[in-house]
Amino acid sequence: MTKKEILNALMDGTLDRETLVAYCEKELASLDHKAEKAKERAAAKREAGDELQNLVASVLTPDFASRDDITARVQETDSEATVGKVGYRLTALVKAGIAQKAEAMVADAEGKNKKVTVYALA
Repeated sequence: MTKKEILNALMDGTLDRETLVAYCEKELASLDHKAEKAKERAAAKREAGDELQNLVASVLTPDFASRDDITARVQETDSEATVGKVGYRLTALVKAGIAQKAEAMVADAEGKNKKVTVYALA
């Protein structure tokens, strides 16, 4: 029976218990399978993310540098890296104790000083 037939029979009250139990067992198995596949996809995404995090960690130096500077270094190896992706990895590295961050005043293109967050190896 199809799902539609089972649901219609359930609404009509004509569905026997054996069919309902078999349907429920099949649906539970399907949910378990979907959850397992979702875990596998999440692990693959974490692994890919870890590659970028390792790359970000490898370009860090003991000297402080801004996110833009670090992103430029990362993009020499990974052209798909963005400032947002690199910033996320930098925050994770700071939380893990691998990197440290500080505030610094930097002159922009117009010569005005602006406060930026800079990162270095811990």
